[in-house]
Amino acid sequence: MRVVLDSNILVSMFDPKDRHHPVCEPLLEKIVLREIEVVCPVLVLAETVCAIQRRTGDSEFSTFILQNLTQLRAISWNDCTVASVRAACRLGIETGLKGADSIVVETAQSLKIPLVTQDLEIHSKCSDPVEVIEPSELVDQR
Repeated sequence: MRVVLDSNILVSMFDPKDRHHPVCEPLLEKIVLREIEVVCPVLVLAETVCAIQRRTGDSEFSTFILQNLTQLRAISWNDCTVASVRAACRLGIETGLKGADSIVVETAQSLKIPLVTQDLEIHSKCSDPVEVIEPSELVDQR
């Protein structure tokens, strides 16, 4: 299955203290084994690494996360172009989403693949035409 991951999924995946860690952490194995193919706007990389740094204060761990996420072949990092950001802006104007959220949703919309997020605002504002799913839906897949 091919999906877009929101940064909150990756942050929960790598932060054992996060309340969503138990459901997100098993996704890492599925990604490493290439059972799930992930596409993310490169902005998600910065959001994830910086959130981990803020939460842990551990620059070695944050650097480790940066290096490993960029080396995982099952994750494709899409550049944010002026055209994609314009489309995200239009989406944000239509839905009221925050800027970074609109970029993630626009990526899923343009690729016509599901978005995995725990963000309730995205779930409530963007379920059409984007398929928005919870991480548990991927973990439970066999």
